[in-house]
Amino acid sequence: MDEKKQELIDRYIKDEMAAEERRQFEKLLSEDAELQEQYEFTRQLQEALKSRMEKINLMKQWEDEEAEPAVQKAGHRKTLWRIVASVAAVVVISVSLYMFIQPSTQVKMPSLNESYGDVYRSSGELSQVKNLILEKRYAEALQMIDSLEKWTQVDEKNGVKATMSDEERERIQYEQEVELQEADRLKWLKVYALMGLERREEALQLLDELRCSNGIYQRKADSLYRLIK
Repeated sequence: MDEKKQELIDRYIKDEMAAEERRQFEKLLSEDAELQEQYEFTRQLQEALKSRMEKINLMKQWEDEEAEPAVQKAGHRKTLWRIVASVAAVVVISVSLYMFIQPSTQVKMPSLNESYGDVYRSSGELSQVKNLILEKRYAEALQMIDSLEKWTQVDEKNGVKATMSDEERERIQYEQEVELQEADRLKWLKVYALMGLERREEALQLLDELRCSNGIYQRKADSLYRLIK
């Protein structure tokens, strides 16, 4: 996603545009399907975060309590941080189905006679990981992701060679593209697990990798990175 377009989306949602600029943006929004998708995604994220942050506003009153023992205040601050981290994880998970099911691009299935079932060897496991995260079993999800990552690495030694037939080249290119998509999906799910475990910096690092790549979650990772940075 173009950074200028994302800034326009943010300003529109925050109602920072003048009337004429707002009309121009809405016209562009109606004509640009990619911009519309990114706007909807950003809007859902911000609304989810706002509704959940409102529920913890009372927790912040601890900081204003008078004559509270220092040790007790420190405990309250620690608890508050855990709540905020938990809220951030809930925000991520609350839109997980939207993000997981609707990646930015899709691989076009080649018209080959052969069926490459091995490429999808981890598809069932990805669903299991997603379910673990939705059940807030973050440590188990992370452990499963780590064990699956080795299967989603593209083997460069098995790349396309000049001596291959067209069918062989098409098969290998397709397999490698699907492997890259599954690697991105694992990273995407790993972000949820890390946020649930309050490992924010590691989650941000993964989001940064995804948003700086040309993968299927590039635009969504960029929006989420900006939101929780």
